[in-house]
Amino acid sequence: MIRELKPSRSGFKDRFCRAILYFIGLLIIGIYCYRILAHSTFKVIDNDQPIMWLAAANFADFSFHEPCYYGQNYNTLLEGLLAAPLLWAKIPIPIAVPLVSSLLSIGSFLILAVIALRKKLYGIALVISFIPFFLPLEYWIISFMPRGFVPGIFLASIACYCLIIIKNKKGIFFWAFFSVLSVTVTANAVILIFPLGIYAVLCHYRELPFYITAAGGALFGSIYQIALFLFYRSNPEYLLHRSWSLAFSISKLWDGLCHMDKHYKWVTPIFNQGSIVLIIIFIILIAVLIRRRKYKAAITIIAGFALMLITLGITKFHDADYSVYYSYERFYLAVPHLLLFGLLLLYLDEEKDSPPRSNKLKCGYKSGQLSPTFAFRVKKTSYLEENLM
Repeated sequence: MIRELKPSRSGFKDRFCRAILYFIGLLIIGIYCYRILAHSTFKVIDNDQPIMWLAAANFADFSFHEPCYYGQNYNTLLEGLLAAPLLWAKIPIPIAVPLVSSLLSIGSFLILAVIALRKKLYGIALVISFIPFFLPLEYWIISFMPRGFVPGIFLASIACYCLIIIKNKKGIFFWAFFSVLSVTVTANAVILIFPLGIYAVLCHYRELPFYITAAGGALFGSIYQIALFLFYRSNPEYLLHRSWSLAFSISKLWDGLCHMDKHYKWVTPIFNQGSIVLIIIFIILIAVLIRRRKYKAAITIIAGFALMLITLGITKFHDADYSVYYSYERFYLAVPHLLLFGLLLLYLDEEKDSPPRSNKLKCGYKSGQLSPTFAFRVKKTSYLEENLM
């Protein structure tokens, strides 16, 4: 007779305990982030934030003037648009708009935590969820400012989720869609999007449908960028500040390499003003990936790390000062996401995340020997017969 299988209560209790633990963790994070907002963005602002306030008020009144930050053809007003429902709920503008920015900033990390949860990496999910306590306070003050610094990074995290979790053509399509859209919304998202693209190609380079589907997603994602170009070409009177150029300078690159602290000090976990620690963390992560023979992941992180260093030669990235309101680190807010993405790749199974291979058995054994797959099936079948009869 076949034994009756009863549902396990221990599994439900484990899931319930984890849910309670994550809820308490999110509550603590929420209180911590509110404390940061209450002592920074809610009280002190710069000259750019009132523009986002004005945009939120306009959107709440269904008044749409232009798609980008007023007076320029880059940096969107997405935070103001998302804050419009909060204004309808009678929440004051100085609170509603920074609240949206903070939710986007924290949300970009929580999406990575959800990826870890979906992959049953519960310890990694906890580490990612508690990232606010590992990063310098200045990081959160910068990212909580409603100045368009974080919406692109939030979309980049969604692209990461689509690529790793959704294992079909839809995942590839939306990965490409959100990748292009994220860089259009906020250019600093490229620190995460570029290595993510490298990883996607390494995992699917043999599949022609991958390139077709990704091209379709990228085409749809570029519609917004094309619309921006056509709008400002037809309405040049809106432009007071044009998009900055990507001029590259060897002298700027050398200066950035010699003074990395001013670019990375507020995006380095745990160690404030210790960019050399950030470099060491990346080197250790890459070395461990190689040691575990996760070559795709190692190449991915090497690509992201190289991009971090190369961008130090872009002249615009030196257009800053040592204040949190005009910081060098605003260009590198996605660096912690890149580190956490590397941490995820360290524990992900590359075989499962690679493109599916043919179902045909690989014959490379001497005659008379069984393939490992067939032998495993025979052993599994005999085990089931013994325990179910």
